[in-house]
Amino acid sequence: MNSLASIGFIGGGQMAEAMIRGILASGLASPAKVVVAEPNPSRCDMLSRQYAVACTADPQALCSRCQVIVLAVKPQMATTVLSAYSPYLEEHHLVISIMAGVTLAALAQLLPNERRTRVFAWYNLAGSFTTALGALGGGWLAQALQA
Repeated sequence: MNSLASIGFIGGGQMAEAMIRGILASGLASPAKVVVAEPNPSRCDMLSRQYAVACTADPQALCSRCQVIVLAVKPQMATTVLSAYSPYLEEHHLVISIMAGVTLAALAQLLPNERRTRVFAWYNLAGSFTTALGALGGGWLAQALQA
């Protein structure tokens, strides 16, 4: 199985934890290649202890270590989170959103023009990450908005 070079989660809630558990269980990435940005210190400690992943509160540290960035925060935090992380997102980053109700158009508008073509939204249809059915959308909309 191919493995991810590195993956960062912005937000360490239940959905991020389910994804981390599935990624680690499947062998898609080792704990050393997973970083979580979680503002709640006790939640961060729990994720570090249980899954042996790194935690940080520093946007630059997460972005410099990870190629794939998963936006796993509450939808009302999208603007705040993306304004904090946008300066550190580069062309090589693949940004995947699992925020409910935040459209690709909204995400693309919150990111600088040169970053829009690598933004995707994951639409979770049912179940936990290891048994979920979902759809990943992106690319063409981001490119159209960039033009």
